[in-house]
Formats: sequence, structure tokens, C-alpha cells
Amino acid sequence: MKYTVFGKMDDKDSFVTWEDGKLSGDPLAVALVTGEARAEEGHPVGPAAGPYTEKNHLANPLSAYCLIEQAAFVVQRHEGDTIPCPTEQVSIKKSDRPGNTLKSRLEE
Repeated sequence: MKYTVFGKMDDKDSFVTWEDGKLSGDPLAVALVTGEARAEEGHPVGPAAGPYTEKNHLANPLSAYCLIEQAAFVVQRHEGDTIPCPTEQVSIKKSDRPGNTLKSRLEE
């Protein structure tokens, strides 16, 4: 399975490609998503109604998509294989740990 999501980061076009558990694309976006996946290891990640992963989030296409949307940018569109959940319904389930994300640490 392979998909690419497109969005904006700091008013600049950006993209991340997920292919069978591996990320490529905009280096900053990939770093943010990878950091978020590490930070969420052991915690449920997925759309609000599930299903969730609790470990190895990037191996799962839906959990990876949620992390991309949460950590990198608001998804404007995606290309490739169908994501099993429409963009407008994606809402990551995360623990309520403030300052948890790599993005928030970079903004400090």
C-alpha cells in the first residue's frame, strides 16, 4: 500500500508519502511525524472511533495517516491507495499530555 498526503506547513506546500510502513517526502514533515510516532509509543493512536494501534504506529496505514495529520499539517488531499477513513472524520486519539509532540517542542 502507498499513499501521499499533501498540505501546508508555515504557508509552504508540503507532502509525506507512506509506503508499507516507511515515510518519505518533506524532511521536516517526516521528522515531525516520526517524532510523534515515537512519543505516542504505548498510547492509542487512530481515528476517534478506532481502530487504534498502541505500538509501531507507522506500520499501520490509518494510524500513520492520523499522525501525519496531527503532527505535520492539515491534509488538503491525498493520492494513491485509499485511506480507510475520510479526512473529515480523522481525529487522533491521544493521551492528554501537554507539550508531548515534537512539533510543540520545536515551537518552544
